[in-house]
Amino acid sequence: VGLLPICVGIRRTCHQLQIFDVRGNVKLGDAGVALLAGVLPDTLVELDIYTTGCSDDGITAIASALPVLLSLERLYCGGNSVGVLGWTALAEATRAAPALRKVDALYSNHMCCDGAKAWASSLAHCLLLEELLLEHCQIDSVGAHALAESFAERVPQATEFATLTVQLSGNQFKAPDTKVLEAACAESTVLLKL
Repeated sequence: VGLLPICVGIRRTCHQLQIFDVRGNVKLGDAGVALLAGVLPDTLVELDIYTTGCSDDGITAIASALPVLLSLERLYCGGNSVGVLGWTALAEATRAAPALRKVDALYSNHMCCDGAKAWASSLAHCLLLEELLLEHCQIDSVGAHALAESFAERVPQATEFATLTVQLSGNQFKAPDTKVLEAACAESTVLLKL
């Protein structure tokens, strides 16, 4: 049947669509995810594109759609081959996502330190983000230190930050990096799960 009729159907009839789950459809790829990103309604609360075979282009398309997805609270985008370009686009776009509370990027093996640094640079602007799952993302010592610096900026007195839970287990950093992360969280609104 193909994806195009589904997208046309979403555009025409799904004005109240709240949950859209295409998890595990590995043949969607960048083109399919980008096509979906262009038709998602602003009523969407949850989007699951976990393991859809997309890379930078697909995630960048989702990032471009975030500012118009006014109700989106939960985004599941892990398990894809997204590199620094895609993670940078998504991290920056979360700043303009008015309702986004959770980003699940589990098993994003191509994120590495540059993707972690992109998230770190955006976290100070994501006031409402409550949960960021970056487990098994190949984040190393450099990425851990960048995240620690951003955690330290999320102090309760600075602004109205939501409490942010960050899950970082299964990454590449070592015990000293863990201590740096824990110290940064001690005075912040970040709860760390290692």
